[in-house]
Amino acid sequence: MDKPTHRHVYVLSDGTARTCEAVLLSVLCQFTDVSVSVHKVANIRNLDQLREVVEDAATNQGIVVFSFVTPQLVEAIYSQSIYYAVPTIDVLGHVFTRVENLLKVSPMGVPGLLRPVHDEYFRRIDSIDFAVKHDDGLGLSTIGEADVVLLGVSRSSKTPLSIYLSYRGIRAANVPIIAGQQLPKEVMDLPREKIVGLVIDHERLVVVRRNRFKGQAFVPPDYVDQKNVSEEITYASGIFKRLGCNQVDVTSRSIEEAATDIMNLMRIRAQV
Repeated sequence: MDKPTHRHVYVLSDGTARTCEAVLLSVLCQFTDVSVSVHKVANIRNLDQLREVVEDAATNQGIVVFSFVTPQLVEAIYSQSIYYAVPTIDVLGHVFTRVENLLKVSPMGVPGLLRPVHDEYFRRIDSIDFAVKHDDGLGLSTIGEADVVLLGVSRSSKTPLSIYLSYRGIRAANVPIIAGQQLPKEVMDLPREKIVGLVIDHERLVVVRRNRFKGQAFVPPDYVDQKNVSEEITYASGIFKRLGCNQVDVTSRSIEEAATDIMNLMRIRAQV
């Protein structure tokens, strides 16, 4: 008997189908000799949708892998699979039964309860990836996709704040302000409400910069010089005023506190 070289597998769910698809893909890694076309059908709500997919699976001599939590759909898929002679695999059925027996409680049977968790997870992953790709002036061509853009001199907590905000699902970019240099056009073209200038006291900034080089033999003198640092901050302050952007003082604020101030500004912006 010849082994099949290509199969169709239908992934069905009354939710997002992500759980079922993830299980299937993990299993398929063990079967490298057969090519497989995966057809994902999510949010199945009625018998007509179900019947249509099973008929298609029968036509293609496919296999149906499903994760239904709605009892009516579980019953229907079994009857449809028998009628159309389509093999089926219930990904969650045995787990539900075992957990129900152990807990002595029936499952709610409500599809999509995990969806908000999944959506939030993927939103955060996207935000973290965005922050990394738009750190310290990188990714200017797509900086307009940011929810917030932080501007500040060196060691004013731009990167830590961007990363912290990204963990909260906010797409944050940051761009350094360097004395005597103009901001990139891509930043100047941004809506002003997206920009937040980071303010810091010059004496505090000198301490932060000195700590950056603590234990090292060489400390750039201009980088920690009180006069130069003060001029840098004055230059940055002038840019903030010309832009007319919001400002957050990070002098005596923790990363969490400063990030909260930024998020509050974003909430106010959203309400306008």
